[in-house]
Amino acid sequence: MSPCLLPLSSLQIPLNPEQQLVAEAVERLGAGRMMSKEASGREIEAELGGLLSDRSYADAAESFARRHRDFDPARQRKEMLARAMELLE
Repeated sequence: MSPCLLPLSSLQIPLNPEQQLVAEAVERLGAGRMMSKEASGREIEAELGGLLSDRSYADAAESFARRHRDFDPARQRKEMLARAMELLE
């Protein structure tokens, strides 16, 4: 199962642009928080404590996982490749 589909809130510390996009999406969903890679251990500990003590993050993650429980990454890749091939013809 994709980590994004697990019903768990998360603390994102993006290291590259792609991870930044995912972290921003997780925050928009309300399923987690994002921090800078320059954050100190104390800052990360405090943010993680807040994340774990606020049930709304877990609720948002669970809601997202429920809405997408039938998602099949292999099927999605196959459909995307087929569509790309159609566009190239």
